Amino acid sequence: MSLYYVQKFLDELNRDRKLQEAYLADRLAVLEPYDLDEEEVVALIEPDVGLLYIFGVIGQIRMHFAALHQIEWADYLQRTRDRVAEHGPVRAGVHARARRAFRPSSGELAVWAAASRRTCARLDAGALRHPQVAAPGPARHPYRRGLRRSRAVRPARPHRRPARGPGWASPPQR
Repeated sequence: MSLYYVQKFLDELNRDRKLQEAYLADRLAVLEPYDLDEEEVVALIEPDVGLLYIFGVIGQIRMHFAALHQIEWADYLQRTRDRVAEHGPVRAGVHARARRAFRPSSGELAVWAAASRRTCARLDAGALRHPQVAAPGPARHPYRRGLRRSRAVRPARPHRRPARGPGWASPPQR
């Protein structure tokens, strides 16, 4: 799979009017200079935005490609859902890396859900309507007890002289 070449082609297609006209006239001829698999060529010839999502193509590039083919937003989303149901999760790209890196445990999900409920309750009560007014004073990181002092505020260290030991030469007397 050559995700780089698919995205490179789509990016150039989004930017260049002449390439768009050539693509709409003869799709296969325009794709020849790019190193693409058969599956990718099929997805680009018949505008299959769902399959492009499965390949890992970035969303903004897919949206411009869908707009070129006058695919409505609801249809775009449904095509993507259908392909995910058919082929499974994203294979490569940003979405696949994010999916692998972010796997919260059930305990984390429970904590997030409880925090979300508390926040919604406070929003309903109007407590967080104006955070600047509701929380006066300097901004704090939620996990820090106090504010750190900057280096400019810290007192300077006194200069340390070397201890007078054997071999120490005293300054000349006047």
